[in-house]
Amino acid sequence: MTLAIPVEKPTTPAPEAAPRELTLGVAREVFSGEQRVAATPDTIKKLQKLGFHVLVETQAGAAASFSDSAY
Repeated sequence: MTLAIPVEKPTTPAPEAAPRELTLGVAREVFSGEQRVAATPDTIKKLQKLGFHVLVETQAGAAASFSDSAY
């Protein structure tokens, strides 16, 4: 005999319902020769459209050829 137990799936808010008080930070790379950055200017715009507040450290994208003004 098999017993079926109903399981409720956890509810997660849709990405478009992200709370505005959630802040994400993008730090500059500190390792010598590193040319990656955690988020591009386009990615930042998408995160902001989803409702996130994003802080980008000065010169975070410099080694990846993204200026501060691009962010």
